[in-house]
Amino acid sequence: MSTFTITPTIGTRISDSDGFLGTVLYIGPVSSAKNQKETYCGIEWDDSTRGKHDGSVISREDKSIVRHFRCESGSLTAGSFVKSSKLNFGVDFCQTLSERYVQLDAPLLAPDNKFRGCVAMTKGGRSKQIEFHGEEKIRKYQQVEGIEKVALRGAGVSHAGDDTEKIAEYAGHLTEVDLQGNMLHDWEEVGKIINQLSALEMLHLNANRLGNPEPLPETFKNAIGGGGIGI
Repeated sequence: MSTFTITPTIGTRISDSDGFLGTVLYIGPVSSAKNQKETYCGIEWDDSTRGKHDGSVISREDKSIVRHFRCESGSLTAGSFVKSSKLNFGVDFCQTLSERYVQLDAPLLAPDNKFRGCVAMTKGGRSKQIEFHGEEKIRKYQQVEGIEKVALRGAGVSHAGDDTEKIAEYAGHLTEVDLQGNMLHDWEEVGKIINQLSALEMLHLNANRLGNPEPLPETFKNAIGGGGIGI
């Protein structure tokens, strides 16, 4: 598991325990909170029915209306204030890739076609061990060393990770990577991923809330400079 720690900033993409996605638009104390010293993240949810307000609250001190942020969608109900400890800030690219695709020397889950310690109850009340046939055939399509294209759609990828050199070791040969529908918001992180994929020809980023890339971060410029990568 990655040890990478994310400090949220304005624009950071998040999800909650129910899988709802949103964007951080404010970080700081909230006027309506009991403890005025606690820090909250002001979230605009992609699904406007998930929130409670538009970024404004009634001050606990003088009952005035205080606006901490404004929902970019214009919705009156897409906003919430949530403690960062209650939010998920996504996972790193290499970790997700290693979980979806296995290495050649990874041990089989069911070497004799049987899951150890896994049983199901029959109608007659007897236990029957669960079997898994065809694992080796499936593994052939899961081994990242033997493929050139990978898809990690909707996997919660939000950053490259703290050890980007692992990307080059594990996936430097990939020519096409599909990262559509993830939690990427920073072109700097995209650049870090591309920079380690020396054979990359196509990167799919649809449905990521990436901001305006101008001016492009140096990491991103260096990654795509003269490389002919399609995005």
